[in-house]
Amino acid sequence: MNDTQGIKDRANLLLKHLQDAGVVLPRTKALAVISKLDGYRSYNAALQGKPRAARATGTADWTPRLKTESFLHPDVVADYAANGGCHCPYCGSKRVFDEQDSNADELTWDLLVGCEDCGQKWWATYQLAKIDGLRISEDESARYIKEGGCPHCHNREGGYDYGAVHFGSSAYQRVTCNSCKGDWMEIHRLSGFAEDEAD
Repeated sequence: MNDTQGIKDRANLLLKHLQDAGVVLPRTKALAVISKLDGYRSYNAALQGKPRAARATGTADWTPRLKTESFLHPDVVADYAANGGCHCPYCGSKRVFDEQDSNADELTWDLLVGCEDCGQKWWATYQLAKIDGLRISEDESARYIKEGGCPHCHNREGGYDYGAVHFGSSAYQRVTCNSCKGDWMEIHRLSGFAEDEAD
């Protein structure tokens, strides 16, 4: 689940923020900053899908706990989220891929994911964590999550255009209000996974 498009989108957003503040930053630097925030050593490492830097576990050789045949422990879900969804929660393989199927509501997004090695499928679960954009404060972000509506003109009648969704350890989607033409990025954080009932 390579999330380099999400890195590009957020790097563009960073450049807009900085330009609005009168700061000029080369695009390559913005890509490097966002890549490091996502846990990659560099943007090139993200492009190549190389393993991320050591996560919250503190060790590079950390082995996530896996689902047993008849039991799914909360630690398995926590390890999956901590590892950014980069491993199969059934066999531990890092050869996971997007099945191009998803379900969404206002606050959550479920992405169907599969493993090339063991053939298992599961739903990666993302929670809406915040929105970001020019002149959007933390308070506006929190209000949006709680109440919805355009963070710029407060339109609650709908009429939004949604861009492509880019999944990885986070999911990003650009949204544009048809009323005021203001735009923002919805940022969903990976929170865990659910078993695929079809299996």
